[in-house]
Amino acid sequence: MMGLARYLGLLEGAERELSAAFLSVASRHAREPEIWQTATMLAGWSARHAARLKQISKRYGQRRDRGPRLLDRGLFAGPRRGGIGLVRDLHDLSTLAHFVHVGWSASVQAAKALRDRALEDAIGEMGAETDRQIAWVRTAIAQSAAQALAVPPDPLSELVASRPEKPSSVPKRAVRKARLGRWIELAFTPRRAPAAASPAAPDPGRAG
Repeated sequence: MMGLARYLGLLEGAERELSAAFLSVASRHAREPEIWQTATMLAGWSARHAARLKQISKRYGQRRDRGPRLLDRGLFAGPRRGGIGLVRDLHDLSTLAHFVHVGWSASVQAAKALRDRALEDAIGEMGAETDRQIAWVRTAIAQSAAQALAVPPDPLSELVASRPEKPSSVPKRAVRKARLGRWIELAFTPRRAPAAASPAAPDPGRAG
């Protein structure tokens, strides 16, 4: 089982790197609402996978693997501006997501050999979400590549696109949702009644 333990550790690390990568891409391209919203959501999927794998690994012995970290260091390098920057970021996301996909394919075979139905089902569920992540990345590349690669870039537009995002660039729906959640929390949180004042102690000088 040592090999499976190491592969589960490999997958846990890869999912953490993939989650961070989705968040990075969402931040870099926050001017694209669909990219920002979906990449943020998919980052949450990978974060949950990593947490779930950490629990599963306790049954087989926890092992760490530096492979995912080394792979990530070779990706997302250099300036990423405008449309072509988005395509390059999506390309690197695809590489990392496929790394995770292959990890699921290998691990599920071990689960079947060990007749561990619970592990097999867990890998199937998480692997299906990884497939959906890959499908979204491929669709986003298909939608962005023609304009980004076939049309000469506008230097001014690329400069504007590369500027750091301001809070106002975050989709208004997300801002309203966060504010509404905070308002509901404040409105329905029971308030503590003010503490009653303790009676003053009698003055011995006035007694009698």
